Amino acid sequence: MTYQTNWIEKQFHWTEILSDQSELKHIYRPIVNTLNGKLYDDSKVSLVAKKFLLLLVARPFHTLAKTLYHACLPISLPLEFYLAAKKETNKDFQHQFKAGIIGCVKSALDIIRTPLYETALIVCSLFGVFLGTIKSETIYNLRALTGKIELSFLWDNKKSPWMLTPCFQPRDTLFQNLEKSGRRAKTEPDTNYDKPNRKAETNLARSIFQERRNRRFLIYCYQHWPKDIPLDSATYKITC
Repeated sequence: MTYQTNWIEKQFHWTEILSDQSELKHIYRPIVNTLNGKLYDDSKVSLVAKKFLLLLVARPFHTLAKTLYHACLPISLPLEFYLAAKKETNKDFQHQFKAGIIGCVKSALDIIRTPLYETALIVCSLFGVFLGTIKSETIYNLRALTGKIELSFLWDNKKSPWMLTPCFQPRDTLFQNLEKSGRRAKTEPDTNYDKPNRKAETNLARSIFQERRNRRFLIYCYQHWPKDIPLDSATYKITC
């Protein structure tokens, strides 16, 4: 199924062995960018549009909170110094101090950067809602662009607490994902490897769905999914 000249849908299967020894077949359908091979979340156009709508509502509050935080220098600078230096605990004091100073400079710059980047992201959200309204599959390009802008906004820190769009970030490339799954290609007791030559693909699908099951506490991204119903990207509506 082709969404755009540079977007295709892939399918990876996971045959799960349940406690009663019955089997349940799951299908993971990521969207792959054929230009760079990166995997993106398997959300359909309508769900991506809903996420853009939520972002459109949340962005103004996010902008205000982040700008005020960085502008409150007596709080933000010491905290950012500490957090940046803490990441370099395995290095000497000089490296830790330098990292702390860089953290403070970035925080000060964010007083100006935040409104600028957030404005760009709000515009992206507006276009995302529009593209969802007309059901345009170009929304996948916009999702990738939005994720790239936010990552730049957050100084390429995917684990930043200010990240609003983790589900807009790519999962490396298809090759890298399969390579990682291949390196971890141990035989899982809960899996039927009906196609041994696709073990890496099977483990990739398994890791994605296991991750979703283990993160059910994120109510805004995941819904409680009964274990006797297949996890199929075509029907698993609430994904992130």
